[in-house]
Amino acid sequence: MENIKKQFQDILNNVIAPKLKGVGFRKSGLNFHARSGEIDWCVNIQKARWGYDEDTASWDFAINLGLTTSLCQELMDVSPAAFPLVSQCVLRSNLK
Repeated sequence: MENIKKQFQDILNNVIAPKLKGVGFRKSGLNFHARSGEIDWCVNIQKARWGYDEDTASWDFAINLGLTTSLCQELMDVSPAAFPLVSQCVLRSNLK
């Protein structure tokens, strides 16, 4: 199981994070955030419960996406965050 966790961390740290950081995202754990003008772009990598599926030899995780603005957060009576999470976004979607 430790090898599977290490493989996931390698994918996150050596594939996903460099691509997102290369276009201006900051990373905190499994969360990424970038601001472009008034829009906050949020990405979260959500590990599946079991991770690696030996039957299909594939990884199982979801990429959660979100968009928000400070104004939207204020209208929803949520304090604007410096590093908003997908769960705080007004528009959300996911890729599996």
